[in-house]
Amino acid sequence: MSKLATLLCATVVAPCLLWGTGVKAGIVQVGLIVDASSSTEGELPAFRTGVANALASLLTDGAVEVTLVQFSATAAVLVDALLIESPADRAFAVGQALAIDPVTTDVPPFEGGTNFEDAFEMTTAAVTGSPRFASADFQIFNMLTDGNPTTHNNLGLPDLDEASRLARARMFGKDARDDAITAGIDAISFEALGSTPADITYLETLTHPSAPFHVTGTPLVFPDPLQSQGFILEIAGVSDIEDALIAKFDAAGITPEPGTLMRMVIGAASLLRQQRGVTTHRAM
Repeated sequence: MSKLATLLCATVVAPCLLWGTGVKAGIVQVGLIVDASSSTEGELPAFRTGVANALASLLTDGAVEVTLVQFSATAAVLVDALLIESPADRAFAVGQALAIDPVTTDVPPFEGGTNFEDAFEMTTAAVTGSPRFASADFQIFNMLTDGNPTTHNNLGLPDLDEASRLARARMFGKDARDDAITAGIDAISFEALGSTPADITYLETLTHPSAPFHVTGTPLVFPDPLQSQGFILEIAGVSDIEDALIAKFDAAGITPEPGTLMRMVIGAASLLRQQRGVTTHRAM
Protein backbone atom coordinates (compact mmCIF):
# COMPACT_ATOMS: atom_id res chain seq x y z
CA MET A 1 0.00 0.00 0.00
CA SER A 2 1.40 3.43 -0.92
CA LYS A 3 2.12 6.15 1.62
CA LEU A 4 -0.81 8.15 0.22
CA ALA A 5 -3.14 5.18 0.58
CA THR A 6 -1.91 4.63 4.14
CA LEU A 7 -2.51 8.29 5.00
CA LEU A 8 -6.02 8.24 3.57
CA CYS A 9 -6.84 5.04 5.40
CA ALA A 10 -5.55 6.57 8.61
CA THR A 11 -7.83 9.59 8.24
CA VAL A 12 -10.92 7.61 7.24
CA VAL A 13 -10.00 4.61 9.45
CA ALA A 14 -12.05 1.56 8.45
CA PRO A 15 -12.12 2.14 4.66
CA CYS A 16 -8.58 0.75 4.52
CA LEU A 17 -10.12 -2.66 5.12
CA LEU A 18 -11.87 -2.28 1.77
CA TRP A 19 -8.79 -1.06 -0.10
CA GLY A 20 -8.49 -2.66 -3.51
CA THR A 21 -11.90 -4.36 -3.36
CA GLY A 22 -13.42 -2.26 -6.15
CA VAL A 23 -15.72 -0.25 -3.90
CA LYS A 24 -17.20 2.54 -6.03
CA ALA A 25 -18.54 5.85 -4.82
CA GLY A 26 -22.06 6.92 -5.60
CA ILE A 27 -22.94 9.97 -7.66
CA VAL A 28 -21.22 13.29 -7.01
CA GLN A 29 -23.30 16.30 -8.07
CA VAL A 30 -21.18 19.22 -9.25
CA GLY A 31 -22.58 22.70 -9.62
CA LEU A 32 -19.96 24.60 -11.62
CA ILE A 33 -20.74 28.32 -11.47
CA VAL A 34 -18.71 30.60 -13.75
CA ASP A 35 -18.44 34.37 -13.70
CA ALA A 36 -19.07 35.72 -17.21
CA SER A 37 -19.19 39.38 -16.17
CA SER A 38 -17.28 42.22 -17.79
CA SER A 39 -14.15 41.46 -15.77
CA THR A 40 -13.68 38.23 -17.75
CA GLU A 41 -15.15 39.33 -21.08
CA GLY A 42 -11.87 40.64 -22.48
CA GLU A 43 -10.34 37.15 -22.41
CA LEU A 44 -13.52 35.22 -23.18
CA PRO A 45 -12.05 32.69 -25.66
CA ALA A 46 -9.38 31.56 -23.18
CA PHE A 47 -11.94 31.61 -20.36
CA ARG A 48 -14.31 29.34 -22.28
CA THR A 49 -11.51 26.98 -23.30
CA GLY A 50 -10.26 26.62 -19.74
CA VAL A 51 -13.70 25.66 -18.42
CA ALA A 52 -14.37 23.36 -21.40
CA ASN A 53 -11.06 21.51 -21.08
CA ALA A 54 -11.68 20.98 -17.38
CA LEU A 55 -15.10 19.46 -18.09
CA ALA A 56 -13.45 17.24 -20.69
CA SER A 57 -11.45 15.63 -17.87
CA LEU A 58 -14.50 14.21 -16.08
CA LEU A 59 -15.37 10.56 -15.72
CA THR A 60 -17.99 9.18 -18.12
CA ASP A 61 -19.20 6.20 -16.08
CA GLY A 62 -22.20 7.79 -14.37
CA ALA A 63 -20.26 8.81 -11.26
CA VAL A 64 -20.70 12.56 -11.75
CA GLU A 65 -23.62 14.83 -12.54
CA VAL A 66 -22.84 18.29 -13.90
CA THR A 67 -24.78 21.51 -13.64
CA LEU A 68 -23.10 24.45 -15.41
CA VAL A 69 -24.32 27.96 -14.63
CA GLN A 70 -22.94 31.21 -16.00
CA PHE A 71 -23.70 34.57 -14.46
CA SER A 72 -23.20 38.27 -15.00
CA ALA A 73 -26.09 40.69 -14.37
CA THR A 74 -28.38 37.63 -14.19
CA ALA A 75 -27.66 33.90 -14.37
CA ALA A 76 -28.46 31.10 -16.83
CA VAL A 77 -28.26 27.31 -16.61
CA LEU A 78 -26.18 26.00 -19.52
CA VAL A 79 -26.11 22.34 -18.40
CA ASP A 80 -29.01 21.22 -16.22
CA ALA A 81 -28.17 18.32 -13.88
CA LEU A 82 -26.69 16.13 -16.61
CA LEU A 83 -25.45 12.69 -15.54
CA ILE A 84 -22.22 12.04 -17.45
CA GLU A 85 -22.70 8.44 -18.58
CA SER A 86 -20.90 8.56 -21.92
CA PRO A 87 -18.37 10.57 -23.90
CA ALA A 88 -21.34 12.11 -25.74
CA ASP A 89 -22.75 13.46 -22.46
CA ARG A 90 -19.39 14.93 -21.60
CA ALA A 91 -19.03 16.41 -25.09
CA PHE A 92 -22.37 18.18 -24.65
CA ALA A 93 -21.17 19.78 -21.41
CA VAL A 94 -17.92 20.81 -23.09
CA GLY A 95 -19.86 22.37 -25.97
CA GLN A 96 -21.99 24.36 -23.57
CA ALA A 97 -18.88 25.68 -21.83
CA LEU A 98 -17.59 26.86 -25.19
CA ALA A 99 -20.85 28.80 -25.56
CA ILE A 100 -20.38 30.87 -22.40
CA ASP A 101 -21.24 34.44 -23.38
CA PRO A 102 -21.97 37.52 -21.23
CA VAL A 103 -24.73 38.51 -23.68
CA THR A 104 -26.76 35.54 -22.40
CA THR A 105 -27.02 36.94 -18.88
CA ASP A 106 -26.65 40.70 -19.33
CA VAL A 107 -29.74 42.84 -18.78
CA PRO A 108 -30.12 46.58 -18.33
CA PRO A 109 -29.29 48.54 -16.35
CA PHE A 110 -26.40 46.38 -15.11
CA GLU A 111 -24.83 44.87 -18.23
CA GLY A 112 -21.52 43.36 -17.21
CA GLY A 113 -22.57 43.19 -13.56
CA THR A 114 -21.93 40.30 -11.20
CA ASN A 115 -24.96 38.69 -9.55
CA PHE A 116 -23.96 36.04 -7.00
CA GLU A 117 -27.53 35.85 -5.72
CA ASP A 118 -29.01 34.71 -9.02
CA ALA A 119 -26.07 32.35 -9.63
CA PHE A 120 -26.51 30.52 -6.32
CA GLU A 121 -30.31 30.42 -6.61
CA MET A 122 -30.28 28.92 -10.11
CA THR A 123 -27.60 26.35 -9.26
CA THR A 124 -29.40 25.29 -6.09
CA ALA A 125 -32.68 24.88 -7.98
CA ALA A 126 -31.03 22.78 -10.70
CA VAL A 127 -29.07 20.51 -8.35
CA THR A 128 -31.83 19.95 -5.80
CA GLY A 129 -34.34 19.49 -8.63
CA SER A 130 -32.35 16.60 -10.05
CA PRO A 131 -33.98 13.16 -9.70
CA ARG A 132 -30.64 12.01 -8.26
CA PHE A 133 -30.43 14.60 -5.47
CA ALA A 134 -31.90 12.46 -2.70
CA SER A 135 -29.65 9.48 -3.43
CA ALA A 136 -26.40 11.23 -4.43
CA ASP A 137 -23.47 10.86 -2.06
CA PHE A 138 -22.12 14.38 -2.30
CA GLN A 139 -22.98 17.83 -3.67
CA ILE A 140 -20.24 20.33 -4.56
CA PHE A 141 -20.76 23.92 -5.64
CA ASN A 142 -17.67 25.47 -7.19
CA MET A 143 -17.66 29.11 -8.28
CA LEU A 144 -15.04 30.60 -10.57
CA THR A 145 -15.11 34.37 -9.99
CA ASP A 146 -13.20 37.53 -9.22
CA GLY A 147 -15.25 37.76 -6.03
CA ASN A 148 -16.94 41.12 -6.41
CA PRO A 149 -20.76 41.00 -6.68
CA THR A 150 -22.19 44.23 -8.05
CA THR A 151 -25.91 43.61 -8.53
CA HIS A 152 -28.76 41.57 -7.08
CA ASN A 153 -32.27 40.34 -7.85
CA ASN A 154 -34.12 42.65 -5.47
CA LEU A 155 -34.33 45.58 -7.86
CA GLY A 156 -37.51 46.85 -6.21
CA LEU A 157 -35.44 48.07 -3.27
CA PRO A 158 -34.26 51.67 -3.54
CA ASP A 159 -30.48 51.79 -3.71
CA LEU A 160 -29.75 55.36 -2.81
CA ASP A 161 -26.20 55.16 -4.10
CA GLU A 162 -23.73 52.72 -5.60
CA ALA A 163 -22.24 51.81 -2.23
CA SER A 164 -25.61 50.65 -0.87
CA ARG A 165 -26.27 48.63 -4.02
CA LEU A 166 -22.91 46.88 -3.75
CA ALA A 167 -23.46 46.16 -0.05
CA ARG A 168 -26.85 44.66 -0.82
CA ALA A 169 -25.38 42.60 -3.65
CA ARG A 170 -22.96 41.02 -1.18
CA MET A 171 -25.67 40.53 1.45
CA PHE A 172 -28.13 38.89 -0.94
CA GLY A 173 -25.33 36.75 -2.38
CA LYS A 174 -24.61 35.42 1.10
CA ASP A 175 -28.32 34.85 1.73
CA ALA A 176 -28.52 32.72 -1.43
CA ARG A 177 -25.45 30.78 -0.29
CA ASP A 178 -27.19 30.15 3.04
CA ASP A 179 -30.24 28.85 1.17
CA ALA A 180 -28.00 26.41 -0.72
CA ILE A 181 -26.63 25.02 2.54
CA THR A 182 -30.14 24.72 3.98
CA ALA A 183 -31.17 22.83 0.86
CA GLY A 184 -28.48 20.22 1.55
CA ILE A 185 -25.41 21.28 -0.48
CA ASP A 186 -22.36 19.67 1.13
CA ALA A 187 -19.46 21.84 -0.07
CA ILE A 188 -19.04 25.33 -1.52
CA SER A 189 -15.63 26.37 -2.82
CA PHE A 190 -14.10 29.02 -5.05
CA GLU A 191 -11.44 29.67 -7.61
CA ALA A 192 -10.62 33.34 -7.01
CA LEU A 193 -9.58 34.81 -10.34
CA GLY A 194 -7.20 37.73 -9.80
CA SER A 195 -9.20 38.79 -6.75
CA THR A 196 -8.25 41.61 -4.42
CA PRO A 197 -7.68 40.94 -0.69
CA ALA A 198 -11.11 42.49 0.02
CA ASP A 199 -12.73 40.14 -2.48
CA ILE A 200 -10.98 37.15 -0.88
CA THR A 201 -12.29 38.20 2.51
CA TYR A 202 -15.83 38.21 1.10
CA LEU A 203 -15.37 34.80 -0.51
CA GLU A 204 -14.22 33.45 2.85
CA THR A 205 -17.68 34.25 4.22
CA LEU A 206 -19.28 32.22 1.42
CA THR A 207 -17.44 28.93 1.71
CA HIS A 208 -19.15 26.14 3.61
CA PRO A 209 -18.44 26.56 6.48
CA SER A 210 -17.12 30.14 6.60
CA ALA A 211 -13.64 29.17 7.78
CA PRO A 212 -12.09 28.08 4.51
CA PHE A 213 -9.03 26.10 3.70
CA HIS A 214 -6.77 28.11 1.37
CA VAL A 215 -5.22 25.81 -1.21
CA THR A 216 -1.50 26.47 -1.46
CA GLY A 217 1.82 24.75 -2.13
CA THR A 218 3.64 23.15 -5.02
CA PRO A 219 2.05 20.82 -5.85
CA LEU A 220 -1.25 22.21 -4.61
CA VAL A 221 -2.54 20.70 -1.38
CA PHE A 222 -6.31 20.23 -1.36
CA PRO A 223 -8.39 19.28 1.67
CA ASP A 224 -10.06 15.90 1.96
CA PRO A 225 -13.61 16.43 0.58
CA LEU A 226 -14.93 14.32 3.46
CA GLN A 227 -13.37 16.59 6.07
CA SER A 228 -13.46 20.13 4.65
CA GLN A 229 -16.62 21.66 3.23
CA GLY A 230 -15.10 24.74 1.64
CA PHE A 231 -11.87 26.13 0.26
CA ILE A 232 -10.43 28.93 -1.83
CA LEU A 233 -7.86 28.52 -4.58
CA GLU A 234 -6.42 31.81 -5.81
CA ILE A 235 -5.43 31.92 -9.48
CA ALA A 236 -3.74 34.77 -11.29
CA GLY A 237 -5.62 34.76 -14.61
CA VAL A 238 -7.68 32.90 -17.18
CA SER A 239 -4.67 30.89 -18.35
CA ASP A 240 -4.77 29.08 -14.99
CA ILE A 241 -8.46 28.11 -15.14
CA GLU A 242 -8.03 24.70 -16.77
CA ASP A 243 -5.33 23.48 -14.37
CA ALA A 244 -7.16 24.87 -11.35
CA LEU A 245 -10.49 23.22 -12.17
CA ILE A 246 -8.91 19.90 -13.08
CA ALA A 247 -7.01 19.93 -9.79
CA LYS A 248 -10.32 20.58 -8.02
CA PHE A 249 -12.04 17.75 -9.89
CA ASP A 250 -9.13 15.45 -9.04
CA ALA A 251 -9.47 16.34 -5.36
CA ALA A 252 -13.20 15.60 -5.54
CA GLY A 253 -12.49 12.20 -7.10
CA ILE A 254 -14.39 12.73 -10.35
CA THR A 255 -11.58 12.32 -12.88
CA PRO A 256 -10.02 9.00 -13.90
CA GLU A 257 -6.66 9.75 -12.25
CA PRO A 258 -5.79 10.49 -9.52
CA GLY A 259 -9.44 10.83 -8.61
CA THR A 260 -9.97 7.05 -8.60
CA LEU A 261 -8.12 6.92 -5.30
CA MET A 262 -10.39 9.44 -3.61
CA ARG A 263 -13.51 7.89 -5.11
CA MET A 264 -12.59 4.59 -3.50
CA VAL A 265 -12.22 6.32 -0.14
CA ILE A 266 -15.52 8.18 -0.53
CA GLY A 267 -17.24 4.97 -1.58
CA ALA A 268 -15.86 3.07 1.38
CA ALA A 269 -16.87 5.82 3.79
CA SER A 270 -20.37 5.84 2.27
CA LEU A 271 -20.63 2.08 2.76
CA LEU A 272 -19.57 2.42 6.39
CA ARG A 273 -22.21 5.08 7.00
CA GLN A 274 -24.85 2.76 5.55
CA GLN A 275 -23.64 -0.11 7.73
CA ARG A 276 -23.91 2.07 10.81
CA GLY A 277 -27.36 3.24 9.86
CA VAL A 278 -26.24 6.84 9.54
CA THR A 279 -28.08 8.78 6.86
CA THR A 280 -26.56 11.71 5.05
CA HIS A 281 -28.17 15.04 5.94
CA ARG A 282 -30.84 16.20 3.57
CA ALA A 283 -32.94 19.29 4.20
CA MET A 284 -36.68 18.62 4.01
